[in-house]
Amino acid sequence: MVTPETSREPCPDRILDDIGGAFGMCIAGGSVFHFIRGMYNSPAGARLSGSAEYVRMNAQSEEFLIKILMVVHKYDKKGL
Repeated sequence: MVTPETSREPCPDRILDDIGGAFGMCIAGGSVFHFIRGMYNSPAGARLSGSAEYVRMNAQSEEFLIKILMVVHKYDKKGL
């Protein structure tokens, strides 16, 4: 059996910190992924503007899903 880590803050504060970290990772990863995908799907003359538009349209939905998965993972980890 593993002993709990006592050097960090109590449970609710730690969960909020982890959610904040997940939000940052989602913004960076989702934006880069959708930028590259938008560049690939845009016509030759409008690659930069097309990829920026693709990021604006799609990155938020993916970030939301990843944040939900991180919250579920943290609560599951705390429950065990």
